[in-house]
Amino acid sequence: MKKAITITTLIILSFTICSYAQSITDGWRLVKISQVYSRDNPNTSEYIYDDGGKLKAINHYYNNNYGNKWDSSSVKDFVYDKSGCMSGFTKYDVAGNLQYIMSYDIKHRIINKQIYKISANTKTPAKKLNQILKYSYKGNEVKESSIVPPSDKVVDETTYTLDERGNIIRLERKDMMTLKTNKYICGDYENKPNPNLFTGAYFYTAIQSKQNGKEGHWEDMQAPEKTESTYDVNGMVKKTIITEKDEKSSFTSAYTYSYAKMKLPAKPAVK
Repeated sequence: MKKAITITTLIILSFTICSYAQSITDGWRLVKISQVYSRDNPNTSEYIYDDGGKLKAINHYYNNNYGNKWDSSSVKDFVYDKSGCMSGFTKYDVAGNLQYIMSYDIKHRIINKQIYKISANTKTPAKKLNQILKYSYKGNEVKESSIVPPSDKVVDETTYTLDERGNIIRLERKDMMTLKTNKYICGDYENKPNPNLFTGAYFYTAIQSKQNGKEGHWEDMQAPEKTESTYDVNGMVKKTIITEKDEKSSFTSAYTYSYAKMKLPAKPAVK
C-alpha cells in the first residue's frame, strides 16, 4: 500500500501526536525517499523541515537514466494549530493545485478534511470545494466518508480496522451508489516503525499503519510475490523492494529512505 495509503485503547494511541510521534521518532526526520521502478522512470521525494522539526515543504521530481531531473509537484504552505496538529497545506501541480484543510478532535484524531481545487491557469485563481472527507471512530475501526459537493450525500465509505499496535489489518471501500465493496488484503507487519511516521504531524493527516509491513493488494488484483525490507542500526527502514509479477514477467519497485537527526525543542508533558 505504499503507493496508495503507504495508521485504542487503540485509537487514542494511534492518533496522539504530541506524545507518541515525538517519542518514537526521537528527533529523527525522514528527508528523502528515492523510488526506482523497473518499468518506469525513477523519482524522488524530498522533505524539508524548519528548526523545530515541523515539515515546511515536500518536493517531488523525476529522474531518467541519463541523470536529468525535472520537477513533478510540490507540497507547501503548511499550517499548524496550537496543539501541533497540521491544519492545512497546498499541493502544487501543473494539472491544478489542491488545498487541504484538516480539523481534529480533543484526542488529536483527524475528523474532517476539506479539499479545495485551485485553478492554476487563471489570473485570479478560482478556489472551489472539491471533496470533503469525514472520519468517525468506534472501537478499533475508523470510518472515512467521502462527499463531493454540492451534494451532501456520501459517495463512498472506507472502513479501516486496526490491531492493538495501530496497524491496518483490514480495509473495505464501499461505493454507496452501487453498494459494491472492494477489499484490500493487508500484508504482515514487522516490529519496526513506518518510515512515514518520521514526518511528524504530516503522518497523522491520513490513516496509516504505525509499523512497516509487507505490501498488500486489492482483492481483484494479483498479490505481490514478495516484499523485502532492510533496516539500519536504529531499526528504521533503509530500503524496501517489492516484487510483482504479471502474465509475462516479474518487475520490482524499490524505495530507499534517508533520515536526519534534528534537535527538537522540548515538548510539554501530555496529561
